[in-house]
Amino acid sequence: FGSRQRLHPGVAADSFPPLVRVGASGAMAQVCDNSSDESVEETTSSDEEQQHGNPLKANKKNVHKKALPCDKLARVGLVAAFATIGSTLFGLDIGYIGPIIESDSFKYDISHITHGSISPSTEGLIVSLFSIGAIVTAFPVISSAFIDGWGRKVTIIVGAVIFIIGSIIQATAHGSVQLLIGRFVAGMSIGLLSSV
Repeated sequence: FGSRQRLHPGVAADSFPPLVRVGASGAMAQVCDNSSDESVEETTSSDEEQQHGNPLKANKKNVHKKALPCDKLARVGLVAAFATIGSTLFGLDIGYIGPIIESDSFKYDISHITHGSISPSTEGLIVSLFSIGAIVTAFPVISSAFIDGWGRKVTIIVGAVIFIIGSIIQATAHGSVQLLIGRFVAGMSIGLLSSV
């Protein structure tokens, strides 16, 4: 666990996120529990510690709170899983386009050529428009407008819908222009999902 959950002098245990609570002794609560009970444990330090005037060691009160209920923890896990899909799709979409460009059926259906290869400039444009779309929506002015205006959950949903639209445009493409538009739209979704 990161340093954020470690207690520092003057920091109360209640200031930490509710997923994992850390007591003053460094013990952590359970990760998933269906009850919401709290137990309060008071400890009094030795007379020697009280004489030196250390307020952190004298008369401590440890509050051990239970973590998120299982249903809420499952929802948090699902949101995190869907958020990571954005980065997975980014690598997948960049990786699979190379072999597709070289396939004969792609050359015939999209570029309408029966032999030879697609021009290097068209290949570069097909591959790079995806990244350009990602750059556009990952730009802080654009991504912050979505995230601050709608929140993270809605932004993830919007990014997923945009990716589906871009995929449909690419799947139904009968020419280079429609494929390029689909690549750009799909890239825009990945830039938005990556910024969340």
